[in-house]
Amino acid sequence: MDANRTVRASRFFAKGDAAFKKSWRANAAFINPPSERRFLNRIPKKFLREWHGGNIKQAIILLDLPPKGFCYSVLAPRADAICWTNHPIKFRTPSGQPQTSGAKQAFLYFGPDPAIFRQVFAGVGKVRVTKQPPLKPRAKKPRRRQPARRSK
Repeated sequence: MDANRTVRASRFFAKGDAAFKKSWRANAAFINPPSERRFLNRIPKKFLREWHGGNIKQAIILLDLPPKGFCYSVLAPRADAICWTNHPIKFRTPSGQPQTSGAKQAFLYFGPDPAIFRQVFAGVGKVRVTKQPPLKPRAKKPRRRQPARRSK
């Protein structure tokens, strides 16, 4: 597939590959679903099943804005970070020409490193980390004992 020349994925699914019947196992996944409603409405259930099952370690899902169908409304609240682009993202056609959908997009990040996502995508648009990493427990300071009071 032409897009894979840039991405260099070891495995990818095209529109007609019956991707919803296959397992999505990956350390890192980039999901750019077709903007047709029949695909978009199936993405959340499939992705969340694979994500919660531990098959995907981290992922970025690219969606057009304003959202079509309920894909964005289901996935965005569950994302660890989101980047709302300040311009339409350009893609290359098979002939190498730049092309855009004309719409702004949102990158939804799921994974353990939302701070790195923020650093990488800060120049692309507004980034919000929606889930903070768990805080490390603070070491307790030893309590200083108060001297016993003497009664008179």
